[in-house]
Amino acid sequence: MNRKIELLNPRRKLLDEVVDWLLAPERLRTTTEGAKSLAQLMVVVPTAQSGRALRLALARRFPGTGLLPPRIVSPMQLVTPAANARREATPTEIAAAFQRFITALRPEVIGPDGRVIGFSHLFTAAAYEDIAARFALLDQLSDIWRILAGNGLIIQDVCDPRICPAAVRYLEERSLGDEVERWRELAELERRFFAQLHERGLAHPTENVRAAGREPAPIAEEIE
Repeated sequence: MNRKIELLNPRRKLLDEVVDWLLAPERLRTTTEGAKSLAQLMVVVPTAQSGRALRLALARRFPGTGLLPPRIVSPMQLVTPAANARREATPTEIAAAFQRFITALRPEVIGPDGRVIGFSHLFTAAAYEDIAARFALLDQLSDIWRILAGNGLIIQDVCDPRICPAAVRYLEERSLGDEVERWRELAELERRFFAQLHERGLAHPTENVRAAGREPAPIAEEIE
């Protein structure tokens, strides 16, 4: 494999240098619809926060027309899962499956009178009437999954005292009752959503990152 090393200016902010490098004419393409695109590139970033900062910086360069960003991944996402792992679901497949999943949940979450009776720490009745609210929930879950993937974890691990004892103690010892219940509901929601993906022969990318490691690594004892 041919490799090319390019040195960036150490006197400038790294983010500004990376954005300028990506937007060089030889890398910036135009789609058939006339949109600017970097979708042919992949950028490896150290953290989810740095990935968000890069997306925002790129978007600010095209405030009117927008830009198709590069694929931005963490180092853990480059780990190849075991050969018998399920195929990794694409973002489009995840979004479509999540919409079907939430729709199927409605009878057990929204009562006959329209009140929320299940997953009450996560949902409002509006989530079942507004597709934008469902996508907003998926965006929030995706942020959590990206952060946890950096430690080879999924949401269910955070609620498991065998894997994340510090996280469990932090919530319970500070009497954060609502927050404890919220994480439990998140874990159950994740378990059921992942099971739906499995029925279609798919896996969420976070699952494959987790499976690629030997075992989920316990979160550090100090989490504050």
